[in-house]
Order: sequence, then C-alpha cells, then structure tokens
Amino acid sequence: MGLTIEKTVRSDHMDVLKNIVSICCQNDSKKYSFFYEEDDSYLFGHPGFFYFSDDSNNILGFICLSGIDMQNFDVCGFVLPAYRNNGIFSQLLTAVKEEYKNINLSFPLPAHCKNAAEVLRKNNFRYSDTECKMSLNLKNLIIYPSEFDIDITESGKGAQQCAFFKDDFFVGSCSITLINDSYCILSEVEIIKKYRGLGLGAHLINCLLGYLDEINIDKIILHVTKSNIPAFRLYQSMGFVVDSSLDYYCLNL
Repeated sequence: MGLTIEKTVRSDHMDVLKNIVSICCQNDSKKYSFFYEEDDSYLFGHPGFFYFSDDSNNILGFICLSGIDMQNFDVCGFVLPAYRNNGIFSQLLTAVKEEYKNINLSFPLPAHCKNAAEVLRKNNFRYSDTECKMSLNLKNLIIYPSEFDIDITESGKGAQQCAFFKDDFFVGSCSITLINDSYCILSEVEIIKKYRGLGLGAHLINCLLGYLDEINIDKIILHVTKSNIPAFRLYQSMGFVVDSSLDYYCLNL
C-alpha cells in the first residue's frame, strides 16, 4: 500500500470517493456530508485531493480540501472501515501538511468520531468550536403578536432578505432560503450592534416566525455555534432543538 496524490480528479474517481462515503455511512449508521466536486481537485496551484491506494490502485481512504479563499480551507476525509486503525488517516494528514504552507485548515467532525478526533489532535489540530443544526416545527406553535415590523425583499430564486423595524427604526435583519413550500433555512440573523443586549432578539425571532407561519412554512432550520451563547440560548428559548452538531478542529500551517 502507498500514498498517491492526485492533482486531477477523474469522474470515475469521484464516483469511488462518493461510494467510500456511502460505505462509511452504512458501517457507522450515520449520515455524513460530502459536497466536494471535481472543481476542487486543484486549489491555487496545489492538489485538492489526497488518496491512499493499495498496490492494485484501489482507493482505501482520502482527504479533500475546499478553498474558502487562498488562506482558509475546509477539510474532509474518510477511510474505508476495513482499513481503519492502520495509520492511513495520519499519513494523509501528513501529506496535506507537507503540501500546504501558511494556510488555515478547518476540519468539521461529527461528535461521535472519537478516533478521528484523536488523530486530528495528534496532528496538532485543536478544537475550535461546535456548530449546531437546530430546527423548529411551526405546526401547533403559539405565535404571539410582534412589536416589530418586517420588510421582505426577494434576493434571488427562493431567497429573501428580511429587515426588521421597531417604531420605524431599523433594528436587525436575516436571510431566508426557501427549500420548498414548507421548509426553509435561516442565516445571518442579526440585531444591529447598538440594539444588542436589550432583549430584542426574541421579538425579532417572534416577528420572523409570524411571517413564516403566514406563508405556510412548517419547518425551520438554522445553524449556530455553541460559543455564541446568547444566540444559542435564545433559539432554545424560542423552541428550537438541536438535531445534530459538528465539532470544528483547526490547524494553522
């Protein structure tokens, strides 16, 4: 067995990688995400995919990177269950560290992946934060009248920008992505700086829930980091529950 670094990903290789992810999901009884495509195969002059292959060129494990910009990269990696605990993951990480210099790596990892977390720590990655996926079902939810007014602007297909006002003063905003007729994702929820700490977050969320209920949205999804304690507690108080979470491990090269 040996390490093979590919600088160009063939379409058949991409199918193999996705199949490895599928096998890992079935073996671990977990649902993992893999959003990387062939466009990520070459990043700013460096390979985006690192394979570990056996002598017959069968891919046993891989790591891939996705460039947020020239300085910051997300990392994703999988090893076939039958070949785990053989140092493959560590060798792949070593290859990445030898190839890339003066960049920041961020590796999102499901909390149950204890062995992978240990390997990351041994390779000098440090825990950074936990991102939680939270959801709220609007069916049968009591929504109280809001003190805020809301202004909606269409910003693209299935995308809306919301501006919130209190007594005609702009106090906050958020983005809505409509996935289908009854399901949406919230992002960039924010009270502007001078109005923070005044308890207005609950009013903003309540106003938003009222609008979403009016357009027949049943389920809402959002993501928040646990380090953002005020926001995390606010969403919990409004009825949002944690569906899943990812621990982020970071390394500065």
